Amino acid sequence: MVHKIDRPVSNKKNDGMGSKGKATKNKIVQSARRLLRMKGYANTSIEEICTESGVKRGNLYFHFKSKEELACAAVDDAAERNFPFFEAFMQDETDPLRRIELMVDGIMSYYEARGSKASCLFGNIAQEVGDSNRVLAEAVHRFFAAWIDLLSGLFEEAKTLGLVDKDLDGEAFGHLIVSSLEGILIIHKASHDPAAYTKTRKALKELLAGLRVANQG
Repeated sequence: MVHKIDRPVSNKKNDGMGSKGKATKNKIVQSARRLLRMKGYANTSIEEICTESGVKRGNLYFHFKSKEELACAAVDDAAERNFPFFEAFMQDETDPLRRIELMVDGIMSYYEARGSKASCLFGNIAQEVGDSNRVLAEAVHRFFAAWIDLLSGLFEEAKTLGLVDKDLDGEAFGHLIVSSLEGILIIHKASHDPAAYTKTRKALKELLAGLRVANQG
Protein backbone atom coordinates (compact mmCIF):
# COMPACT_ATOMS: atom_id res chain seq x y z
CA MET A 1 0.00 0.00 0.00
CA VAL A 2 1.37 3.41 -0.97
CA HIS A 3 1.41 5.94 1.86
CA LYS A 4 -0.95 8.84 1.19
CA ILE A 5 0.71 12.23 1.42
CA ASP A 6 -0.89 14.56 3.95
CA ARG A 7 -0.25 18.12 2.90
CA PRO A 8 0.08 20.97 5.39
CA VAL A 9 -3.08 22.92 6.10
CA SER A 10 -3.01 26.14 4.10
CA ASN A 11 -3.99 29.52 5.51
CA LYS A 12 -5.48 30.55 2.15
CA LYS A 13 -9.05 31.81 2.40
CA ASN A 14 -11.77 30.75 0.01
CA ASP A 15 -13.09 34.25 -0.22
CA GLY A 16 -15.12 33.98 -3.41
CA MET A 17 -12.73 36.06 -5.50
CA GLY A 18 -13.14 36.06 -9.25
CA SER A 19 -10.49 34.62 -11.54
CA LYS A 20 -8.75 37.99 -11.96
CA GLY A 21 -8.51 38.51 -8.20
CA LYS A 22 -7.19 34.99 -7.70
CA ALA A 23 -4.61 35.51 -10.44
CA THR A 24 -3.44 38.75 -8.83
CA LYS A 25 -3.20 37.12 -5.40
CA ASN A 26 -1.26 34.21 -6.87
CA LYS A 27 1.20 36.59 -8.59
CA ILE A 28 1.83 38.30 -5.28
CA VAL A 29 2.40 35.02 -3.45
CA GLN A 30 4.74 33.63 -6.11
CA SER A 31 6.81 36.80 -6.14
CA ALA A 32 7.00 36.85 -2.35
CA ARG A 33 8.03 33.19 -2.30
CA ARG A 34 10.91 33.78 -4.74
CA LEU A 35 12.17 36.88 -2.95
CA LEU A 36 11.91 35.35 0.51
CA ARG A 37 13.95 32.35 -0.61
CA MET A 38 16.65 34.54 -2.15
CA LYS A 39 16.78 37.42 0.35
CA GLY A 40 15.08 36.34 3.55
CA TYR A 41 12.23 37.95 5.45
CA ALA A 42 13.88 41.09 6.83
CA ASN A 43 15.59 41.97 3.54
CA THR A 44 12.48 41.56 1.42
CA SER A 45 10.33 44.68 1.26
CA ILE A 46 6.73 45.15 0.20
CA GLU A 47 8.00 47.51 -2.50
CA GLU A 48 10.20 44.76 -3.97
CA ILE A 49 7.30 42.33 -3.98
CA CYS A 50 5.13 44.89 -5.77
CA THR A 51 7.86 45.48 -8.37
CA GLU A 52 8.48 41.76 -8.86
CA SER A 53 4.78 40.94 -9.20
CA GLY A 54 3.73 44.05 -11.11
CA VAL A 55 0.96 44.62 -8.55
CA LYS A 56 0.29 48.00 -6.96
CA ARG A 57 0.78 48.43 -3.23
CA GLY A 58 -2.93 49.07 -2.63
CA ASN A 59 -3.88 45.89 -4.46
CA LEU A 60 -1.37 43.90 -2.43
CA TYR A 61 -2.84 45.17 0.82
CA PHE A 62 -6.32 44.31 -0.44
CA HIS A 63 -5.25 40.65 -0.39
CA PHE A 64 -2.86 40.68 2.58
CA LYS A 65 -3.14 42.93 5.61
CA SER A 66 0.57 42.67 6.48
CA LYS A 67 3.96 41.48 5.28
CA GLU A 68 3.76 38.71 7.88
CA GLU A 69 0.46 37.42 6.52
CA LEU A 70 1.86 37.45 2.98
CA ALA A 71 5.01 35.62 4.08
CA CYS A 72 2.91 32.92 5.78
CA ALA A 73 0.89 32.52 2.57
CA ALA A 74 4.12 32.21 0.58
CA VAL A 75 5.44 29.54 2.97
CA ASP A 76 2.16 27.61 2.80
CA ASP A 77 2.19 27.84 -0.99
CA ALA A 78 5.76 26.51 -1.12
CA ALA A 79 4.80 23.66 1.20
CA GLU A 80 1.89 22.67 -1.01
CA ARG A 81 4.20 22.62 -4.01
CA ASN A 82 6.86 20.54 -2.27
CA PHE A 83 4.71 17.50 -1.53
CA PRO A 84 3.86 16.74 -5.18
CA PHE A 85 7.59 17.31 -5.82
CA PHE A 86 8.39 14.58 -3.27
CA GLU A 87 5.64 12.34 -4.61
CA ALA A 88 7.01 12.58 -8.16
CA PHE A 89 10.25 10.94 -7.02
CA MET A 90 8.41 8.03 -5.38
CA GLN A 91 5.26 7.45 -7.42
CA ASP A 92 6.28 4.32 -9.36
CA GLU A 93 7.63 2.45 -6.32
CA THR A 94 5.61 0.51 -3.74
CA ASP A 95 8.38 -0.61 -1.34
CA PRO A 96 8.27 2.06 1.43
CA LEU A 97 12.01 1.97 2.14
CA ARG A 98 12.76 2.28 -1.54
CA ARG A 99 10.31 5.21 -1.72
CA ILE A 100 12.27 7.00 0.99
CA GLU A 101 15.52 6.28 -0.84
CA LEU A 102 14.08 7.65 -4.08
CA MET A 103 12.95 10.80 -2.27
CA VAL A 104 16.42 11.28 -0.82
CA ASP A 105 18.00 10.66 -4.23
CA GLY A 106 15.67 13.11 -5.93
CA ILE A 107 16.22 15.88 -3.40
CA MET A 108 19.99 15.40 -3.43
CA SER A 109 20.04 15.48 -7.25
CA TYR A 110 18.04 18.71 -7.12
CA TYR A 111 20.61 20.20 -4.74
CA GLU A 112 23.57 18.99 -6.79
CA ALA A 113 22.17 20.46 -10.01
CA ARG A 114 21.99 23.89 -8.36
CA GLY A 115 25.35 23.74 -6.60
CA SER A 116 26.03 26.79 -4.43
CA LYS A 117 22.68 28.30 -5.48
CA ALA A 118 20.71 25.53 -3.78
CA SER A 119 18.65 26.79 -0.87
CA CYS A 120 15.51 26.02 1.10
CA LEU A 121 12.91 28.66 1.86
CA PHE A 122 11.78 26.79 4.98
CA GLY A 123 15.25 26.37 6.46
CA ASN A 124 16.22 29.95 5.63
CA ILE A 125 13.11 31.40 7.26
CA ALA A 126 13.37 29.14 10.32
CA GLN A 127 16.95 30.25 10.98
CA GLU A 128 16.10 33.90 10.49
CA VAL A 129 12.85 34.29 12.45
CA GLY A 130 12.60 31.19 14.64
CA ASP A 131 12.95 33.26 17.81
CA SER A 132 11.60 36.61 16.65
CA ASN A 133 8.40 35.78 14.73
CA ARG A 134 6.56 32.75 16.02
CA VAL A 135 3.64 33.15 13.61
CA LEU A 136 5.91 32.78 10.59
CA ALA A 137 8.00 30.14 12.34
CA GLU A 138 4.85 28.08 12.94
CA ALA A 139 4.06 28.21 9.22
CA VAL A 140 7.50 26.73 8.56
CA HIS A 141 7.02 24.19 11.35
CA ARG A 142 3.81 22.92 9.71
CA PHE A 143 5.81 22.01 6.63
CA PHE A 144 8.58 20.23 8.52
CA ALA A 145 6.06 18.40 10.72
CA ALA A 146 4.15 17.20 7.64
CA TRP A 147 7.37 16.07 5.95
CA ILE A 148 8.44 14.13 9.06
CA ASP A 149 4.92 12.66 9.26
CA LEU A 150 5.21 11.50 5.63
CA LEU A 151 8.51 9.74 6.36
CA SER A 152 7.20 8.32 9.63
CA GLY A 153 4.22 6.87 7.78
CA LEU A 154 6.51 5.17 5.28
CA PHE A 155 8.56 3.66 8.10
CA GLU A 156 5.35 2.46 9.77
CA GLU A 157 4.33 0.84 6.50
CA ALA A 158 7.75 -0.83 6.32
CA LYS A 159 7.17 -2.20 9.85
CA THR A 160 3.77 -3.58 8.86
CA LEU A 161 5.33 -5.34 5.87
CA GLY A 162 8.12 -6.77 8.02
CA LEU A 163 10.83 -4.85 6.17
CA VAL A 164 12.28 -3.28 9.32
CA ASP A 165 12.38 -4.11 13.02
CA LYS A 166 8.94 -3.82 14.64
CA ASP A 167 10.35 -1.56 17.37
CA LEU A 168 11.89 0.96 14.98
CA ASP A 169 10.98 4.58 15.83
CA GLY A 170 9.80 5.88 12.44
CA GLU A 171 9.26 9.42 13.68
CA ALA A 172 12.83 9.62 15.00
CA PHE A 173 14.25 8.43 11.69
CA GLY A 174 11.98 10.90 9.89
CA HIS A 175 13.52 13.67 11.99
CA LEU A 176 17.01 12.37 11.16
CA ILE A 177 16.42 12.33 7.40
CA VAL A 178 14.84 15.80 7.29
CA SER A 179 17.61 17.18 9.50
CA SER A 180 20.25 15.67 7.21
CA LEU A 181 18.68 17.03 4.03
CA GLU A 182 18.28 20.50 5.52
CA GLY A 183 21.62 20.58 7.30
CA ILE A 184 23.65 19.64 4.23
CA LEU A 185 22.50 22.87 2.57
CA ILE A 186 24.14 24.88 5.34
CA ILE A 187 27.33 22.82 5.17
CA HIS A 188 27.54 23.16 1.40
CA LYS A 189 26.79 26.88 1.56
CA ALA A 190 29.83 27.30 3.83
CA SER A 191 32.19 24.92 2.02
CA HIS A 192 31.05 24.97 -1.64
CA ASP A 193 32.32 21.37 -1.64
CA PRO A 194 30.21 19.07 -3.90
CA ALA A 195 31.48 16.10 -1.89
CA ALA A 196 29.23 17.24 0.95
CA TYR A 197 26.19 16.24 -1.10
CA THR A 198 27.78 12.98 -2.24
CA LYS A 199 28.72 11.91 1.28
CA THR A 200 25.31 12.72 2.71
CA ARG A 201 23.50 10.85 -0.06
CA LYS A 202 25.75 7.80 0.51
CA ALA A 203 25.30 7.88 4.28
CA LEU A 204 21.50 8.09 4.07
CA LYS A 205 21.34 5.23 1.56
CA GLU A 206 23.54 3.10 3.82
CA LEU A 207 21.32 4.00 6.78
CA LEU A 208 18.20 2.81 4.95
CA ALA A 209 19.91 -0.37 3.75
CA GLY A 210 21.01 -1.10 7.31
CA LEU A 211 17.47 -0.77 8.64
CA ARG A 212 16.13 -3.42 6.28
CA VAL A 213 15.89 -6.77 8.09
CA ALA A 214 17.76 -9.84 6.86
CA ASN A 215 16.36 -11.65 3.80
CA GLN A 216 14.54 -8.51 2.62
CA GLY A 217 15.39 -6.49 -0.51
